[in-house]
Parts: sequence; structure tokens; C-alpha cells
Amino acid sequence: MNANPCDGLNSADHIGLFPVTHWTQVTSARDADIGTAMEAMDSLARAYWQPLYVLARRQSLNHEEAADMVQGFLAKLLTREGMQRIEPRETRFRAFLGTAFRNWLFNERRREGRQKRGGGAEILPLDEFESLRASAIDESATPEQAFDRQWARSVYDRTMARLCAGQNDCGRPDYFTALRDVALGRKNRGAFEEIADRFGVTASALRKAASDMRTRFGKLLRKEVERVVSAPAEVDSELRYLLELLTKD
Repeated sequence: MNANPCDGLNSADHIGLFPVTHWTQVTSARDADIGTAMEAMDSLARAYWQPLYVLARRQSLNHEEAADMVQGFLAKLLTREGMQRIEPRETRFRAFLGTAFRNWLFNERRREGRQKRGGGAEILPLDEFESLRASAIDESATPEQAFDRQWARSVYDRTMARLCAGQNDCGRPDYFTALRDVALGRKNRGAFEEIADRFGVTASALRKAASDMRTRFGKLLRKEVERVVSAPAEVDSELRYLLELLTKD
């Protein structure tokens, strides 16, 4: 998870430029002006680069190879021409993207004589990839499982960033983190009194703040999940799956 709960929130993620789902985000970007389309592409890249990187690493690529492949794939896909070729379908966007990336990897690894297999594109800053260089890659998971687990962590991080951005206490990161820990079950509820005393609030006020945070987090998480499904009826099952993945970390 991000060390700073407010890190990772890109402006294009929350200013309401597009309809809810990633499928409609793609189709809207096709006919949008170039500035709006670029924001859509950037938003999609930031939503999925980490799961794609983990998937590449589980395909026996080292850090540099995986980063290069992700950059090349996104640079090819997230263009006006690339989006024109994407046909929305009755499947989760992450499932479509995972399959498309595996096909990209297969085709690229068959090619020979290229100095950089991903084409040397840099759609995302390389220092963002460096943040995952030392991350442990679960060798017991299949590539598909690793992709889904990283997707779940990315959704959690984006939800937490939005939660932080909407909290009055976000300017007090120590308090926000302590409140988050009790609100989302990271600490025993007996910690309420200790935290309340440390930050000079009453235990009852802290409990109310924690309850409000849990409610808001749940709503924000649901909105994130709504973005990746193709139909509203899929939201509950996808949300259950996401929470199941998070509990395995």
C-alpha cells in the first residue's frame, strides 16, 4: 500500500470527465478533444500499470523487461487509433486488458532484433516503476492470480487516496492513519482510548469519525468497482471478489 494515504491520486481520476465504467471511458475518449482524450488515457494507464507489471514479472521477465513491455503495450493501446480498435464487450475491463497484454507479451517475445521490445515508449515516468522493483512477486500465484491481486491492491490504494482527499483531517497524516487503522479494522477496538488520548479528542468522537470513515470508504470502494464491470448486476460479485483478494495479502 502507499506509505502516504494521499499519494497516487491523479487529477484525471476524480474530476468527473467520463461516465462510470472503463469501457465507457474508452469509447468517450474516441471522439473527445485531444486534451480530454489524453486525460482519459492517463487515467486508464495509472489504473492498470501495476497489475500489468506484476503479470509481466510472473512471465519470467526481469524488472527492466517488464517495465518496458508495460510501457510499450500502453503506448500502443492508449492512442486514438488504439482505442478505435477496442470494441466494448460483456466482460470486465480488467479481464479484457489482462488477455490483451498476455497476447502482446507473446507476440513481442517472438520478435527478434529489437533493442527494446516495448519500443522504448515512456507513457509513465520510469521512477513509478522503480517503486515496484523491490516488491515481492508471489511465485506461488499463477500469472492471472498475481494480476488480480495487484489489481485489488491498486483499487484499494486509489480508494484510500480518494478517501484521504475528502477528509478534513488529511492535513494531519498521523491522525488520518490512526483513524484509518481503527476504522478499517487494522487495530483492536481497544485502541480507541489510546488514540483519542494521543490526539486530544474524546473516544466517542473518535468512534463517530471511524464510523463515518468506514461508511465513506465503502461507498468509494463500490464506485471504484463500478468502473471495472460491464453491467451494474456484476458489482456485488466483483466487490466480494476484490475483498477476498485483499484478505489474502
